[in-house]
Amino acid sequence: ELHPKVKFDKAGLYQVVLAATTPQGCKHEVAKTIEVKNDFNAYIPDSFTPNYDGLNDVFKPVFSPYGLDAKTYEMEIFDRWGHSLFYTKDVNAGWNGTVSNQGSEELKEDVYVYKIKYKDLDGNIYNKMGHVSLLR
Repeated sequence: ELHPKVKFDKAGLYQVVLAATTPQGCKHEVAKTIEVKNDFNAYIPDSFTPNYDGLNDVFKPVFSPYGLDAKTYEMEIFDRWGHSLFYTKDVNAGWNGTVSNQGSEELKEDVYVYKIKYKDLDGNIYNKMGHVSLLR
């Protein structure tokens, strides 16, 4: 093939060999190792319902399976007056709609501000700010 296409089903290191033969019988091979990575992406919900029904009870971003440098992750939640309500460096910890996740003070249905910082494994730094609606 003049422009061969190769499909890889999962991320990993692959040895790719391109072999060519001319009509005169000359042969040539080129081999390269390539690294296939998943597309890195983050989904940040815009609402959650901390009503203890097991569905959307916590607010936290969802990252693609590959690519997050978890050591750099930070998330902070603020009320509309800028008071910090929740802070974590644990990518697996979500906000449950209470002050500091203590459960003693359930916050009212409202719109809150999040600030999320993280870095991918390629060294790209992300600073995301937005709004999340707490629905009861």
